[in-house]
Amino acid sequence: MVVNSKRNIVFTLTLLLFCFACNPYKGSKGVNPKGMKVNKAPSQELKEDYKKASKKMQRKYKRSMKKRLKRMGTKPD
Repeated sequence: MVVNSKRNIVFTLTLLLFCFACNPYKGSKGVNPKGMKVNKAPSQELKEDYKKASKKMQRKYKRSMKKRLKRMGTKPD
């Protein structure tokens, strides 16, 4: 009788851990935990993130070039 109850407890714990560990939406962008789309598809989110990052890098590059020109004492045409 004791062995059977221990088996049931172990089986129940294993089943619960398995259910909580398998989340199909874990780590994906653009999908909320209930499985409904937010506003955009994950591919669209990635595309926009890439555009934002490239714009940010361009601004950073322009700023650094401006500082470099100022430091060297030359003026752009």
